[in-house]
Amino acid sequence: MLTSIWATPWPDKEANFRNNLGNALAAAGRVDEAVGHFKEAVQLQPDYAEAYNNLGVALVSQGKLYEAIGQFNEALRHQSNYGDAQRNREIVLLELEKQERGKRE
Repeated sequence: MLTSIWATPWPDKEANFRNNLGNALAAAGRVDEAVGHFKEAVQLQPDYAEAYNNLGVALVSQGKLYEAIGQFNEALRHQSNYGDAQRNREIVLLELEKQERGKRE
């Protein structure tokens, strides 16, 4: 029996379509629509780490940093070695820390 090195199995075709469509919409600046497609992707395939990460990135662009961290965490829950989600989460955590420091000064 073959095994995969990936923590997440190959995405469901419809979930993959929604994720790809979300990416195209986000690249075109249609982030609100992209968010909806990323959410559909993770509903169709709840262990789809890439879609959770992409949803997090889209939420960051909407200024929803705390929600984005939750999505990066969910991506990492399904694929603990997912470098993009790890880096994205760290970037957002640093930004939140910077914002908190600014409030105290």
